[in-house]
Amino acid sequence: MRINVNADVIADNLITTIRHYHHHHHFLWVLLILLLGCGDEQIASSKGTIEGFPVEIQLVKTDAGRMHKALKAGMETIERRLKTAFDAEGELARLNKQRSLKSPSSEFIALLSLNEQFQKETNGAFEPRLGEVKQLWHWRENRPQPPEAERLVVALEKARATRVVLKTDEVALEGLGALDFGRFACGWAADGAYEAILSAGVTDGSIKVGDVTRYWGAPSSDFKWSTRIPDTMVDTMFYIITPDPGALAIIHPALNGFKLNDKNVPRLLDPKTGMPCDSVWALVVWSPSASEAGALSEALFAMGKRSAVSYVADKSKIGLLVMHGSGDDYAAESDPVMRRWIEVELP
Repeated sequence: MRINVNADVIADNLITTIRHYHHHHHFLWVLLILLLGCGDEQIASSKGTIEGFPVEIQLVKTDAGRMHKALKAGMETIERRLKTAFDAEGELARLNKQRSLKSPSSEFIALLSLNEQFQKETNGAFEPRLGEVKQLWHWRENRPQPPEAERLVVALEKARATRVVLKTDEVALEGLGALDFGRFACGWAADGAYEAILSAGVTDGSIKVGDVTRYWGAPSSDFKWSTRIPDTMVDTMFYIITPDPGALAIIHPALNGFKLNDKNVPRLLDPKTGMPCDSVWALVVWSPSASEAGALSEALFAMGKRSAVSYVADKSKIGLLVMHGSGDDYAAESDPVMRRWIEVELP
């Protein structure tokens, strides 16, 4: 049984494909121009993997020249920003290693400034200083395993004693911890691509980087915005979210988690313990900004249900869906902002 179900868009006709591959940077993306099924619109799509993150841009087609320019600008912006945050030779990696970075790029300064803003706004619940802790879990190598207890304690102590210092023409990292921006950096990359694409004159589209998706313009019969999220307790029940323009960030063990002791757990660490968060099961955040959606998804997940709901209670521009509890006490709750966009697909 479905209530207001939105079907996925299916492409009928593949017009052209352009492939670019650079092995050294583990960078792959494919440019696809698709003519969609029943309607009159044409959707340009570019997708692939950059720095280990799945990336997809979909744009409602205008003239061919503008569309190609916009897709190229969007993907290049995502590549540049993800390399800044995640590449082994990127600015963040060099700062973690050298503890100081002379003449940082304006984009990197903006990233660090936003990081500081979200840390303050969430009273430290958004925690980017867990870089060494994440390394102990081997997440980037895609083989997660619990670290040794003693090493974990030491890494957490280093993280808590670390801070970023922005100077006139230099960034310094005081303490011995390492930074890792996670979903926040994915959202930051999506925001940059959005700005580049909008500057190229494309007024309807979506950008997905990792677990964060930004939408703008307006959906249509051809250009779907719906995101389908599985219920954690009931395998055959789904939440269908069709938001207003803005961004969604998702943390869900069935979508982006890993196995730990025969249980699916989210790929997000509790800043207090360095272990996977287990205060809630899954969470979706909407924000006008993809950067904010990414940062808040991690912060609100770490806060737990009660604090997360309290945090968004007086914020008219933040939407929240949270799944929590166990057994008969299981529940999925949404705030008034998110509630407007949720439909339920029943078994």
